[in-house]
Formats: sequence, structure tokens, C-alpha cells
Amino acid sequence: MGKSLSLPKNCRSLTKFAAPPGQAGFSMIEVLIAAVIVAVAIIGLFMMYSTGQALVQAQGSNRVAVQLAQQRLEELRAGGFGAASLPDGREDTAFVAVPNNPGYERMTVISGVCPNDFSTAWANPGDCTPGQATLQAKKVVVTVRRIDGQTPGTTDPQTQPAIVQLVLVSR
Repeated sequence: MGKSLSLPKNCRSLTKFAAPPGQAGFSMIEVLIAAVIVAVAIIGLFMMYSTGQALVQAQGSNRVAVQLAQQRLEELRAGGFGAASLPDGREDTAFVAVPNNPGYERMTVISGVCPNDFSTAWANPGDCTPGQATLQAKKVVVTVRRIDGQTPGTTDPQTQPAIVQLVLVSR
């Protein structure tokens, strides 16, 4: 049994690939620093994804609010000018729930304006043009907002209210 085993000539010695003494691999501190860097990157990606998701959802709510405001304007436009006096019976001066759309509130404000200058308010006969006895133009402002589901009467902080306006002119 005094024989020693030898490697064939075509096999190389594994000692040629060994690291120099004192540099045998990563230290524990290097591994911990790399793990912290990877963890911070993963947390950053997760927060970016969740913030993006919230913004996409908020934009969807904003689009619904604009569509509901435009729908209300079309209802008023289809009803015509209405009475030539104020207040208009179709006006909602406080926020009310939007029918068939839970989670949204709407306010409709109708005010008289001068037919030749929509920025000038009409309150009494003769305010706009001498001799104009009746109201001939109405400014309609519809505001729709998404309400927060947790607390009644508060708006969703992620969305903006949709404000749409038009002017109805008597023929």
C-alpha cells in the first residue's frame, strides 16, 4: 500500500486557480452592504409602482367626474333656456349625490349674465343694456367631485373636482 495516486497528465492542478493568500473571497461586510443596496433599490421600485398605480386610479376618477359634468350640461342644454327669471329651478346650490353614480357629488350653479359680455353679471333689468327688461343669457357652472368613501362629506384627496361651464342664450 505504499503507492500514491497521481493525476493523469491532461488534468491540471487546482492550486493554480486558488486566490492569493489573504484574498480568499468576499467579507461579511461586503455582502451586507450589497444586500442593503439591493434592498433599497427594491423598496424604491415598489414605491414607484404603488405611486403610479394611485395616479392612474385618480386620473380615471377625474375622467369620470368630467364626463358626469358634461352629462349634466347636456341635460340642461336639452331643456333649453328655461324661465327668463332667476333662480332657475334646475339649479343645485349645494353638492348633491349624482344619480346612478355612487361616490360622486354634483353642484349646478346658474347665474344671469349679460348677453354681450358673459363676464358681467345680470341682476336687474337694465344692468347690461338700457331697455333690456328680461334675462337673456345664463351662465351654468357644474362642479363634480369624487367623495372619500371613509368619511361622509369629504372629497377624495387624490382627485381634483371637475368644473365645466357654458352659457345659455335666449333666442
